[in-house]
Amino acid sequence: SLMLGSAALLSKIVRDGTITVSVPDGSFGTKLARVVAIAHANGGFVLSSQTEGSTTGTLTIRVPAARFDDAIGQVGQLGDVESSSVTGKDVTNAFIDYRAHLQNLVGRRTVLRSLLARTTTIGESLTVENQLEDVQLQIDQIQGELRYLNNQVAESTLTVDLHEQSAPVGENRTNEGIQNPSLSRAVDRAIQGSFGIVATIIVGLGYLLPLAVLAGIGAGVVTLVRRRGRATS
Repeated sequence: SLMLGSAALLSKIVRDGTITVSVPDGSFGTKLARVVAIAHANGGFVLSSQTEGSTTGTLTIRVPAARFDDAIGQVGQLGDVESSSVTGKDVTNAFIDYRAHLQNLVGRRTVLRSLLARTTTIGESLTVENQLEDVQLQIDQIQGELRYLNNQVAESTLTVDLHEQSAPVGENRTNEGIQNPSLSRAVDRAIQGSFGIVATIIVGLGYLLPLAVLAGIGAGVVTLVRRRGRATS
């Protein structure tokens, strides 16, 4: 269903975290395996792993959001927690924007399908079919973005740094390991594009008018876009 209940939009939060744990000398391999087991026990998986020698390593795990806090607590019990952090990003507005875009595009597709059934020439049919393909592509892209955001909300990422107590410690890690540029791009794309969708709907409705009138509307839309561009630049 395109309509999402208001309750389903209340908690669209993407949570990620990092934790650094010092473990007893000689136990690195065992503790590393325990992190993997913790991920699996909480319904998650290991996204990536990297070790430096036999005393230091980093694992990135994904677990269901509902088990995120449990996973952090269990990892922390493996040794001494030197640092930990949790970040949250509210993507509720992105969901709302994508839903609105999707509903508009589906309405546009319905109009175009109706127009296609009433075309009388091959040229008209090709014009409408091309617009239908473009709208369907946009619908597929937005549905993909919604699936991506849903996945990011449903599962959380935890980056685990493990090292033995006597192992040399490098520079302090930052939150770079848990930043998600793909998520940021998805949110940005949700914020953009509203005007473009409205413009395509105007063009689709204008198709019902004589070609001369439609050309005039098209010129007006282009002028409006250019004026808006100068006003915002």
